[in-house]
Amino acid sequence: SAEERKRVGGKKIDVGMIIDSSTGKVIEVSFNFFYTDPFATIPVSTYRKIELELKEKVWVTPTADGKRMKFIMNSWRQEVSRLPADK
Repeated sequence: SAEERKRVGGKKIDVGMIIDSSTGKVIEVSFNFFYTDPFATIPVSTYRKIELELKEKVWVTPTADGKRMKFIMNSWRQEVSRLPADK
């Protein structure tokens, strides 16, 4: 919501993904933040929506070395935009 975005805009959250090494599809998504961060007050349903969108729209092409692994881990720190995506 606009109120949530106002609270977390400009702040950074850690996002992690576990990727299936044989298919390249995202199989698990995690969000890491401290309980005192403003991200802690965002409803779980919002994180679930982001998780499902990442699982649907993101995939990788594993290299030969990547395919020999049980899974591939990827993570990054994402800054939340202060403005909605449609503006």
